[in-house]
Amino acid sequence: THDAHRLSTGIPFIAVNTALEVDLDAQVNVEGTAASTLGGIGGHPDFAAGAARSDGLSVIAVPTRHARRYTLVDRLSRPTSTPAHDVDVVVTEQGAADLRGLDRAERRNALLRLWGRQP
Repeated sequence: THDAHRLSTGIPFIAVNTALEVDLDAQVNVEGTAASTLGGIGGHPDFAAGAARSDGLSVIAVPTRHARRYTLVDRLSRPTSTPAHDVDVVVTEQGAADLRGLDRAERRNALLRLWGRQP
């Protein structure tokens, strides 16, 4: 069920995943914080990769804050669970940032605006 090749062939696949942290490059951490492990990666990277390669859509849905901390960070506190190239759209309670086709600087600016921060 987690085979990225199988997920990316046939019909366009849409994956909606969540995150604990997203960095300014749109890399995703789903495993934990600097202080503790909260979970494993499960199928997160597989489903994101399958969607990104299927002419579908890889969506990361995340609140802008959790426990009074921003979820957009300069640097992830754990290793990258899902690489930035497999993230198409990031959605928060404040809207969405479509990152497809954007260069690194444009992606950073789109994410900063989504979190209500100045680029």
